[in-house]
Amino acid sequence: MARYLKNKSPITVLDGQIPFKAVKSKKSDVSHLRTIKSLIYVYIPKEKRTKLILHTNLDIFVDYIDTLRMVRIYNPVIRKIPQHRDIIIDETRR
Repeated sequence: MARYLKNKSPITVLDGQIPFKAVKSKKSDVSHLRTIKSLIYVYIPKEKRTKLILHTNLDIFVDYIDTLRMVRIYNPVIRKIPQHRDIIIDETRR
């Protein structure tokens, strides 16, 4: 993720220009980036849940992963940071 954000940030070698803009000659779109520490809903696949388990878990958004559009989340119940792809980020709640 650091490399991804670095390419979308100004650097001194290019006189304060963004590397993406220097290569592509257009502004980079950052509207898809979300706020860290936002609450997210993680979808639990049908194969991994029983009748009494909800379809989603409420966790905390930690980081993006460079590949496969996955994100890292913090699950306070099990105190681990798994990777998920099927999520909904709720930036209104923190």
